[in-house]
Amino acid sequence: MEQNKKLSQISGVPNAVVDVLIVGGGPAGSSAAYQLAQAGFQVLVIDREAFPRQKTCGGGLTPKTIKRLPFSLAPVIERRLNRLEVTQNLSKRHLLPESGLLCAMVQRHTFDAYLLEKALEQGATFEVAGDIVEIEQTPDAVLVAFKSGRILSSKWLIAADGAKSTVRRMLHPQKVVKQAFGLEGKTPLPKGKHTISFDFFAVPWGYGWVFPKGDHANVGICTFNRTIKVSKNQLLDYCQAKLGHQQLTGIEGHPLGIGLGNGPKALGRVLFVGDAAGTVEPLLGEGIHNAILSGQMAAKALNSASTPWLVRRLYDWNMRAHALEALSCFNMHALFYRMPRLGYWWLTRPFMLKGLAHGFTRGLPLDAIVRRVLLTGSVRQPKRRIVASSSEVISLKPALVEAPANNRQ
Repeated sequence: MEQNKKLSQISGVPNAVVDVLIVGGGPAGSSAAYQLAQAGFQVLVIDREAFPRQKTCGGGLTPKTIKRLPFSLAPVIERRLNRLEVTQNLSKRHLLPESGLLCAMVQRHTFDAYLLEKALEQGATFEVAGDIVEIEQTPDAVLVAFKSGRILSSKWLIAADGAKSTVRRMLHPQKVVKQAFGLEGKTPLPKGKHTISFDFFAVPWGYGWVFPKGDHANVGICTFNRTIKVSKNQLLDYCQAKLGHQQLTGIEGHPLGIGLGNGPKALGRVLFVGDAAGTVEPLLGEGIHNAILSGQMAAKALNSASTPWLVRRLYDWNMRAHALEALSCFNMHALFYRMPRLGYWWLTRPFMLKGLAHGFTRGLPLDAIVRRVLLTGSVRQPKRRIVASSSEVISLKPALVEAPANNRQ
């Protein structure tokens, strides 16, 4: 590459031109690719690894996640669970009342590959790419240079490259997404173990978990305080205390991007989604749903507007409600983990456990569940009504808002 020149000034570029370049093929990137390719965009997804690839994650899909995707997940679901237990550092066990499906279990390497395959079926393409060394935005395009010397050009770029986003670091290094950290391994499925476990405060400012899968269980620990380090020995000690052994294989760690709203979700012709935008819910660490949601909202913005300014405004608007939910969860997270005894006591009140069970199975956001339970004692949403006369009551239904027509300029 010629020195002291911008990418746009180097002769012989670009090597490839597409409508949308998506950096990262996880749930956020693949969901955006699916929607955009279906709408007729020329989409290229790049990732540093070939799929399937391993990803540290509990692999639990809540009902709202399953409902959000426009295709069946039956081929990759290994187990459906309707029982969930919580403890305070392995004591004071409570079981949520059974009220339906709480979580469907997948393995991330098969789940992520399946989502990417669905995007490819719609017309997106995928390539394994090396390290990105430079990104330049022009009024009409985004140019991305790789260590190999290759340069790609796209009208838009979606950064779905995780909590340690290379794209964000290059374009906006002063805005760093807050991070949690999880460490996980696999163990043979304990006999008769078909219950999801959250052991709060098994590590400081975090929890331990056991998620039963098809022939094994995922065992992990997570902390939301970046100043606290979790280690392999802590994970093994947790496994010993929880299951009575330390038979864990494939132990891996991974950062989680939390704190949606910390820093811009869009810069010029670049939209940030998933962990790169900090979409992981900061109380229980659910990340897959919000990753998929953010990818879909980015695709919707690109499919609905013609200028960078309007695309950014639409994406920000589409994500605003979810940013408020994240802020609400972040406040609950701060109180819950700062005052463990009071937080756990509050969580395990019978009305709260019942509300959580019903809310999760109905696919409600966590903050909405807590808010409704505290205000009404139930997760049922009352119908808004206007009294027209002493003998007539009119029920109001939410209005449906049509998206603007497709415009890909």
